[in-house]
Amino acid sequence: MFAGMEAESENNVFVPDVTTTRIPKVGQEFESHEEAYNFYNQYAREAGFSTRIANRNLWVVNKFVAEHNHALCTPSRVHLLRSHRCVTATKKALAQQFSEANIPTCQQLRLMEIDAGGAASIGYVERDLRNHERDIREQLKGHDAETLIEFFSFEKEKSPNFYFNYETDSENTFVRCFWADSESRRSYKCFGEAVVFDTTYNTNKYSMIFAPFVGVNHHGQTVLFGCGLLSNESTESFVWLLSNFLDVMSGQAPNIIITDQDAAIAKSISMVLPLTFHRYCMWHILNKFSEKMNVMVHNEEYHMLVNIIKNSESPDEFEARWSAIMESTTDLGCNEWLCSMYDLRFRWVPAYVKHIFSAGMSSSQRSESGHSFFKRYVNRKNSLMDFVTRFNMALRHQRHEELVANHVDISEQPRLTSKFQMEHQMTFEFEGYPCRHMISYFKKKQVLLLPEKYILRRWTKNAKVHVCEDPSTGISDGGGSSTSLMSRHGMLAHKSSLLVDDAALTDARTTFLIGEFESLHVRIKEIDDGGNVAVAFNRSRSKSRDESQAVHDPCLVRAKGCGKRLKSSKEKSLSKNTRQCGGCGQHGHDKRTCPKLVDRSNIDPYQPDLNDYACTQDGGRDEGTFMLDASSQCEVNNWFQ
Repeated sequence: MFAGMEAESENNVFVPDVTTTRIPKVGQEFESHEEAYNFYNQYAREAGFSTRIANRNLWVVNKFVAEHNHALCTPSRVHLLRSHRCVTATKKALAQQFSEANIPTCQQLRLMEIDAGGAASIGYVERDLRNHERDIREQLKGHDAETLIEFFSFEKEKSPNFYFNYETDSENTFVRCFWADSESRRSYKCFGEAVVFDTTYNTNKYSMIFAPFVGVNHHGQTVLFGCGLLSNESTESFVWLLSNFLDVMSGQAPNIIITDQDAAIAKSISMVLPLTFHRYCMWHILNKFSEKMNVMVHNEEYHMLVNIIKNSESPDEFEARWSAIMESTTDLGCNEWLCSMYDLRFRWVPAYVKHIFSAGMSSSQRSESGHSFFKRYVNRKNSLMDFVTRFNMALRHQRHEELVANHVDISEQPRLTSKFQMEHQMTFEFEGYPCRHMISYFKKKQVLLLPEKYILRRWTKNAKVHVCEDPSTGISDGGGSSTSLMSRHGMLAHKSSLLVDDAALTDARTTFLIGEFESLHVRIKEIDDGGNVAVAFNRSRSKSRDESQAVHDPCLVRAKGCGKRLKSSKEKSLSKNTRQCGGCGQHGHDKRTCPKLVDRSNIDPYQPDLNDYACTQDGGRDEGTFMLDASSQCEVNNWFQ
């Protein structure tokens, strides 16, 4: 046997065909434990058995016995032996990228099989990959916040235009953070006049509140300006978040910001963005009508109210129509909540806010549609680091949609409906352009071209041209090196498959290529890893942990919008009255208090109950399923015949 190695295998008889250059020879020496193990383990793979390390003291072959006292494994199953299974660094990186795209582990294996040419060529089994994922989770436990901070620090090193900031509490627990990359900052310069700010929940395992700032680009698509994670919805947290947002955008405040009706958000906006018009989300207000109004009144008057709110052209028209419906319907005029919404009409009714450009947005639904998009990639079980990496993957997909739309604008001509020159000058597809009456008037007066001052640059093809790009990073924000791993792996796999196809035709070619592969493998490992993103990040992590004070992971957050609303005693009594019994189907009680089930006087005394008989056979009821033996079951069946 090889010194320091013990064999273990399966009970199948197999005669191996081992390459003569691979067989250990007496007197053969190795420079390191790794070299010795790799050599012998490769020999074991070809022979059909597995190896494990018994000790690390001797790297010289002092005796070699070719015979085995056990059966060897066949080539079709040798890849299942433990010592021949390994999840390489490349495979781990690929698995991480698959995970960022929300691809389950079992499907990751299927993709690896396709890439490698079969399950036997992957180099590991599903259990190995799941063990690796478990190890990653264990490594992050207690270091999640630190890892996120280190990741953002590394992104800052790659791209000077990347911005992030975070805060901890008195116990050094991670409580909030904000970040924005170069592309988000560039988009804000072009489309930041109107911003939607909304919060959502269940995006990570701490239930921290995800708070993105979004807008709309020149294609009518949602675009991200920046985002934060908060541990609470206090005024202090929102002030901190808005202040960071304003700082990263060079102090350029938006003209309008659309949010929900939240007292803490409203107060923070008045403090940080005093010159920005704060508009309430109309959709959320209209959605509360059914809850705040009498059911009968809501069913009869809702559509009329919505028509007044949405289609009034001026404040005077709205006032007249609103007063008329309030006077005609007593229940509406007495509704306190409806009156309070009328008092706030200057913040949400279109007739009062249309003078401020909002890029066609009247509610936070654009932000919520963004939430639904990102939730395809993230879930509430994610760690902070998982959330950010998956979020970045989703963001790249979202930005690719803008790239596609830009390509269509440049390479394709729109289908025009007339020969009017003004239509050639601009084909508008969204809000922010003169109304059709104005264009019709121009046409009648033979004004063929619209003056440039009436054309908003933010809706044109060249909306982002005037914004300079950072020459050192561009708009990709340094993400190219990590995302290109899969393309590099695919290219190398293709080249390797061509070599293997040609070399496998003869024994001489096979022997030659094996030798070249081994030589190349040694030389590749000697190449400096300075350009390896994963290695550089790991070095940054170890350096940061040595020099900085530990930041504790955030505590579990219970936000305003999570959980069920507490019911009053009146609501509870009403719900009891509407409760339906599972026994008799009547309302007002349940199966436990059902009078028909409690009162047994109507039951035929000569008709025994099946459950009662089961109790006597079992010696007493429990909460499990009662099983009757064959004779008892036969007797019970006879009763019911």
